[in-house]
Amino acid sequence: MQNKLRRILQKQDGIAILLVLCLGALFVALAAALGYAASVLTANANSQLREQQAYQLAVSFSDVLEKELKDETSEFAKFINDTYMNSVAYGTNIYTQESGKTVIKSREKENDEAGADKLTLTLQRRPGTEADDLTADIPIHYSDAENLAETLSEMGSSTHTVKDLELDITVQAEKDGVSYAYTVNYVRSAHYDVYYTLNNNGATHYKWDPNERKFYVDGDKDKGVKVTDTNKPAVTLHYDTNGTPTSLTYTRGVRSQKGAT
Repeated sequence: MQNKLRRILQKQDGIAILLVLCLGALFVALAAALGYAASVLTANANSQLREQQAYQLAVSFSDVLEKELKDETSEFAKFINDTYMNSVAYGTNIYTQESGKTVIKSREKENDEAGADKLTLTLQRRPGTEADDLTADIPIHYSDAENLAETLSEMGSSTHTVKDLELDITVQAEKDGVSYAYTVNYVRSAHYDVYYTLNNNGATHYKWDPNERKFYVDGDKDKGVKVTDTNKPAVTLHYDTNGTPTSLTYTRGVRSQKGAT
């Protein structure tokens, strides 16, 4: 009986030792897993921090450019308005085709730890939602001279604008190996001078005098065509795209994008 009891106790001791070894191995594996998880979380946190830094740099520089764009006296606005938005060097017909992407600025890291290691500025231009009006011959329908004056009062006014072009400005900021690109789409509204042709004769360009209710040749008001109840010429409106548009304003559109690269 004693021998049997001794064998049972010895067997229980072996099981206890085995349990201790298993628990020890489990704790070691758990500690290793926790260490790995901590290292992954730390790496992810560092990556997110670098991405956040790149994001803030890209957005901040984009905001600066927006202020410059809306200030017609700034060098950036002058370049955009006087060169980029109307030059075929950056695309073909500006009112019918989207331009390619143009990188116009890139700089390497400067002695500023808070700044970006690299900043790249990319521009892209496309026709606006009302660009077709600029290239179309628009017939004006009217019943009499008074009705014609009312019809032309808005389109011929100095405050009438057309959404002629759109501009994408992409700022890509790189910080500690992480890049972030931030794109803002702008819709441009511009005023264009208009002229008129009569009776499908495109050779002579006329202006409209609402007070006299008369079409006249620019520079010679004596040479013109008065509209009366009996004299109702066929009138076609044209935007003068050869001239320089004025009253330029930029508003944010709906094509803005952002994302890490």
